[in-house]
Amino acid sequence: HLCFLGGEKSLNLMQFRCFLLGCKFCFLRKLSIEPVQQKMIPNRYLGQPSPFTHPHLLKPGEVTPGLSQKEYSLRRHKLMARIQQEVPGMDHTVILLSNPTYYMSNDIPYTFHQDTNFLYLCGFQEPDSILVLQSLPGKSLPSHKTLLFVPRR
Repeated sequence: HLCFLGGEKSLNLMQFRCFLLGCKFCFLRKLSIEPVQQKMIPNRYLGQPSPFTHPHLLKPGEVTPGLSQKEYSLRRHKLMARIQQEVPGMDHTVILLSNPTYYMSNDIPYTFHQDTNFLYLCGFQEPDSILVLQSLPGKSLPSHKTLLFVPRR
């Protein structure tokens, strides 16, 4: 049912009626009459630390403690340059998979350890991700495009 405002005197009566009948769509209810439940997010859903979430661990610009975004970018450029030296004159694509989450039983995961090559090139510490490095056609290497695919939460 829908509730409509008939006059200021009937406002309280209408709000009480909406409360009793449980209106889902009502012009009188601009605010919820129930308190908002505080959501507690388990630590496993917080993801990789960042300078914003963990300023005591990471400085601005760092991906992992002591290593900046520029360092990881330089590592990827060196890899693409090395591939170009080994196989010149072609476009190249590198695909790296991160480690998946392994389980002891249905609900108990092992402690996650990232694939060392994946971690070395991007510093991303989340499971089930894919790093793609692709040379740009018509541009000399180490010019490349980097894509990081991560699972939806």
